[in-house]
Amino acid sequence: MLPGVGIEKNAIALVKGGRHIFAQIEYEYNVNRLQIAVRKSNYTAYKFARSVYFEQESVLAKFGPDGEDYYMMTRIR
Repeated sequence: MLPGVGIEKNAIALVKGGRHIFAQIEYEYNVNRLQIAVRKSNYTAYKFARSVYFEQESVLAKFGPDGEDYYMMTRIR
């Protein structure tokens, strides 16, 4: 997800929309597990992932192209 200008003004709508989209993906495609990688230094992205029911599973050391650590986060139905 790439944030746009003024995204903070619509945080509640963004979270509600994210929850709906991920639930729809799980239902329509019969997916039992979704996973995302979130840059460890991006606290806002981490908070968003938690708000749409992703749980931190592990830390991926030096995972990014810049050598930064990432969280592996999963959402299990």
